[in-house]
Amino acid sequence: INRQGELQLRAEGTPHGQWEQPLLKIGLQLEVPDDFATATWYGKGPGEAYVDTCQAQRVDVYECAVDDLWFPYVVPQENGNRSDVRWVALRRQDGAGLVATGRPTLNFSASYYEQNNITDAKIPLDLVRQPSITLNLDHRQRGIGSGSCGPGVLPQYELPAESFAFELSLSPLQAGQPLQG
Repeated sequence: INRQGELQLRAEGTPHGQWEQPLLKIGLQLEVPDDFATATWYGKGPGEAYVDTCQAQRVDVYECAVDDLWFPYVVPQENGNRSDVRWVALRRQDGAGLVATGRPTLNFSASYYEQNNITDAKIPLDLVRQPSITLNLDHRQRGIGSGSCGPGVLPQYELPAESFAFELSLSPLQAGQPLQG
């Protein structure tokens, strides 16, 4: 942690044993206060952007409510990811909040649902809105393919179990502090 309150993180890992299935994602998951309800990011958007479904998205600075990052699919599932993100800020109404910066980039998603709740839900009514926001800061993700109506994930978008290392930083954001594009 430096004098400005920035927390610099480095994560690395090496899988052990046999992995029959590819990984879904590599990253960090945080729980932040529910009033950090505005997301601003510099990366692909404005809509969902996964490694294999991001061609219609453009790199720019975007902002929306955390609720608007979520897409209500008929069957609840992983969604709302933004890729090639240089930084993302979650802020309160007064402008204070948290900034995550990729080194050089990251994926992020944020929602009012816990990951296990999304995975276990069969229909949208099974989702339980939490009194906090789940923030995913991912180094890499497996592609999503189009398995429900077409082919699965193409080989170049798989996420094999192999050694990895990534860095990111977390910084406090003061009310009134400008965000850099």
